[in-house]
Amino acid sequence: MFFFSWFILVKTLYINPLSLNCPHLLKLSKKNRLSKKGLATRNAVSQKDLNIALANIAVDALQELKGVDIVLLDLRDIPEASADFFVICHGTSSTHISGLSSRVQKNIWEQLGEHPVHIEGRQSKSWLLLDYFTVVIHLFDNEKRTFYNLEGLWRDAKRTEYENA
Repeated sequence: MFFFSWFILVKTLYINPLSLNCPHLLKLSKKNRLSKKGLATRNAVSQKDLNIALANIAVDALQELKGVDIVLLDLRDIPEASADFFVICHGTSSTHISGLSSRVQKNIWEQLGEHPVHIEGRQSKSWLLLDYFTVVIHLFDNEKRTFYNLEGLWRDAKRTEYENA
């Protein structure tokens, strides 16, 4: 309950969570991709860089476990958008979707020290959503992805497609 109350306070008052003193380290290169060079504390990293890094970690994790048709939608220029980035992909089975979810959460925790604010769809596993507040990761089965067509709904967003591994 305390965490939820703190989260609402941060969201309502627009407190930058990066201004809080956190011991985690974030590795960023010039292209905002993760690398083994250049350590910076989270206090020195902008929110924009953190969002980009989180989205890139999610894409990398999905590629590691062979997520299908991975798409990154940059929603920052759309005023109605509820997040800065959507990462969308689908899996071949409910077990594959569950594995994708676990890998994304594990990699983001290990590299950024972040847990999702909310997870939706754990039981059905036909559409699993990982909400990191500014980055939302959608993991579908092929049927649900075609039906909901998020890429078409947000067609005004800058779209980056990644090759299947």
